[in-house]
Amino acid sequence: MSTGNTHIRLTNVSLDVPVNIVNDLRTGGGWHSLLAASILRRPNRQFARILDKINLEMSSGDRIGLIGRNGAGKTSLLHVLTGAYRPTTGVCDIVGQRKALMNISLGLNPNATVYENIFLRGIASGMTTRQLRDHMEDIISFSELSEKLGSPLYTLSSGQRMRLAFSISTALPSEIVIMDEWIGAGDAHFIKRAKQRLLDRLQGSQIVVLASHNNSIIKEVCNRAVLLSKGAIVFDGSVSDTIERYGASA
Repeated sequence: MSTGNTHIRLTNVSLDVPVNIVNDLRTGGGWHSLLAASILRRPNRQFARILDKINLEMSSGDRIGLIGRNGAGKTSLLHVLTGAYRPTTGVCDIVGQRKALMNISLGLNPNATVYENIFLRGIASGMTTRQLRDHMEDIISFSELSEKLGSPLYTLSSGQRMRLAFSISTALPSEIVIMDEWIGAGDAHFIKRAKQRLLDRLQGSQIVVLASHNNSIIKEVCNRAVLLSKGAIVFDGSVSDTIERYGASA
């Protein structure tokens, strides 16, 4: 747990990832291409910059929405904030207990029962066995899977698995919540209940970072927004101003 000084400070954070480039075999004529294709060639490894000199500060009370087109760097930035990606350059200073609501399959075993998966996913997300037992009734109730507890996970629909994962991940509040918009893939009934549960849980969080293409969710959850383009921050301000800026640049 933090000492009461929960914050996120990114200073000149950049992230490079390796990319293997294979030269186009179509040049040089038929025999040349055939000869080139028959030779085992080593691809040319290069590096692509997917985050570029990110400077961002968040403190208690901040509810940050990350906005931008696909490929703008939103998810990559979330991975840096969760610690899954280590910055190539720059300083990432984070104080506070983090919870990531990003990967629906994290900690789930398709061959284990629903009941067993509650423990598997819960422990993978940082909960203790005691916390899981204390919140078991709530998790089962919200997921609406009480009749499926003894069934293997693979027998559930994708929507049921999503409800289970979300129910476990939101059982406890956390000081810092970092999340992608995967809950938007559920049915209308689930999305309505999930949004309300999320808003309730976020009341106990000090910092929230949410990446989404859904402006209504950004407006409901966030009090500040950041616009990303080509891995860089191009605007940081109020939610309404950032959405307007994004619309103007689309």
